[in-house]
Amino acid sequence: MIRRLPLGPSKAPRPPRTLRKRARDSAIDNVGIAGYRLYQGESLHTTVTSTVYNVTDLKPGTAYTFKVEAMDAAGNRSHNGLFVTFTTRADVTAR
Repeated sequence: MIRRLPLGPSKAPRPPRTLRKRARDSAIDNVGIAGYRLYQGESLHTTVTSTVYNVTDLKPGTAYTFKVEAMDAAGNRSHNGLFVTFTTRADVTAR
């Protein structure tokens, strides 16, 4: 099972409205942003430079919470990153 997570400000495609507002609140522009740190729980899951990340190996009917922190080229991070919480559908089988 795969879940596509919008990570921060982008021009297109646009993340859902609630995430766009939260992303604007935590990262004002996309000019100084060099990438994103994605945490699952307290552990760093990955670091990416794109504004979308596909989370893989998800289990059906399971709740997940990820924290997203923006970072600039100097390594400064937005420690008040946004949280993305979702539950995968229970009626989906893995391919």
